[in-house]
Amino acid sequence: MNIRLYIQLQILAVLFFGVFNNPFVIDHKSERKLISANSYQVQDTVKCDLYGERNGVVIMEAENTSSNLGNWQFRDSSSVGFQGGYKGTGYLEFRGNTSGTVAPDSPLEYKFKINNGGIYHLAIRAYINLQNDGTGSTADDCYIRMEGDYEEATDYKRNGYSAAPLRILQQDNSLKGISTFWSRTLRIQRNTNWFLEPVYVLKAGQEYTLVISGKSANFNIDRIILFRLEDYRFGNAVNQMLPDSSASGCFVSPPDSLIATLTDEGSAQLDWGDQVADETGFRVEVSEDGGNTFTVLTDLESNTITYTHDSLKTSQQYCYRVSAFNSKGISAPTNVACIDAPRNSKPIAAFNLLTPNEDGQNDRWEISNLDSVDDYTIKVFTKKGQVVFQSRNYANNWDGTFNNTPLPSGIYYYVIATNNRGVKNNVTGYITIIR
Repeated sequence: MNIRLYIQLQILAVLFFGVFNNPFVIDHKSERKLISANSYQVQDTVKCDLYGERNGVVIMEAENTSSNLGNWQFRDSSSVGFQGGYKGTGYLEFRGNTSGTVAPDSPLEYKFKINNGGIYHLAIRAYINLQNDGTGSTADDCYIRMEGDYEEATDYKRNGYSAAPLRILQQDNSLKGISTFWSRTLRIQRNTNWFLEPVYVLKAGQEYTLVISGKSANFNIDRIILFRLEDYRFGNAVNQMLPDSSASGCFVSPPDSLIATLTDEGSAQLDWGDQVADETGFRVEVSEDGGNTFTVLTDLESNTITYTHDSLKTSQQYCYRVSAFNSKGISAPTNVACIDAPRNSKPIAAFNLLTPNEDGQNDRWEISNLDSVDDYTIKVFTKKGQVVFQSRNYANNWDGTFNNTPLPSGIYYYVIATNNRGVKNNVTGYITIIR
């Protein structure tokens, strides 16, 4: 083999195994000697003190823990032999224990708050890096433990696997990895033939702490997902097919107990509790379709606990929700609070003069306060009873024509038949057209 071809093959090998990741077993002990001294230093990551559940899911990047990493080490595309395809800014690899029965090492805490209670399943995106040190594989699991006020899912069963009982969920237990590439870890292993599902009945308004500790060297964790079973198809959630907009992210806690009140002046008064310590502001959203879709109404400064929405449309329902935000993101919203704007209480009044000569004065027939009733029909008659104009959605735009022909000057009569909450009435009068 000539020297040029040899060098080219060596470069290709480095690119394949170093950048695109070796699909075979890698001896990381030997690898550590080959890389620079700082390649395995603990790197700075985004600290997240509290995640927030949104729409039935909590998604937490492993590297964003607020805990000291200890024997966990941050890895990303700048690390030699990194595993591509990770989510977020990187992932964590445990570099502690090697084999045998070992105690939990270097615990990582992930705190989160549940806004919508229910049955949640835990899945961790991980991959195992199998090695043989004479005792068998040593990189296929980590420890997990959930802290907080929750219950076991006694009736849960999937594919023959039952939910772990409360006493096990509250202890450090092995969560078993299944693949040498990024995949889901779904089951607690109690012994060789006993597997259980990490399923929890979590309560609305409660904060929880998931503790992940090192067990096997070279076990890698990327993303942690807790999803409510009633909201997500199992396969989509555990395979991380959720769009970014569904991810809860590293957010502040939401405001508390939104109340909407209709004032005497016809405005919406909003009040909420500020239970957030580090928000930089609050976002108020409004819906005019019963809470199906929301648009941003305004952003307010921090420590604000009230807002008044003026200029409401009559006979319109308004629904509101409020979120807190800071540099980390935006919280889940509060409860939805709605008010019904009052109807116009003034009586219907029709102007009785129409002079359609386009001088800007009385060129269109004007009727006021039609919004004070649920429904109406307008009809205009000649003296002989012929209908020359009618409308059920009038916009003050009739110019005294019939079939696009100007009506002659004279007196015409109108009937406005109204229906207001089942009560029917007729408003009658006359209109004079002068040309």
